[in-house]
Amino acid sequence: MSSETDSNDFDDCSSLQPMKRARPFEDVVNEEQKAKRNRTEVISSIRAALESEQPQHGILNYFKKATDSEHAAYQARMSEDIATRMEEKGWREGKAKQTKHALIQRRAKERKQAQCRREKDREILAGLRSPGGTKH
Repeated sequence: MSSETDSNDFDDCSSLQPMKRARPFEDVVNEEQKAKRNRTEVISSIRAALESEQPQHGILNYFKKATDSEHAAYQARMSEDIATRMEEKGWREGKAKQTKHALIQRRAKERKQAQCRREKDREILAGLRSPGGTKH
């Protein structure tokens, strides 16, 4: 093959198809908004039963619609519970961090001790140090 035929292979662009253009972002948003408008709102059966004027029966005897004060008390309990959980989580994470740091320090100390031990053994073999531990 000659270099002339290689360059001609790339010059022929007639077989290339034009690229499809992506839809604009606005079209996607508009379709989502249309879908939201066409949705029907469904009220849960429990809410519908609690809001109805008919006498309650069965398990609904144990439920009632919460008053504003009850709802506020519930929110306060939940926020206190969440705060307690976050505090405990922070304590656990801190403890784990301390444990990991102590482990890293212990391993570093052990590595340094092993390095010193190897160096001492090398010096003993080379005759620079006596086996009792004193240098010559």
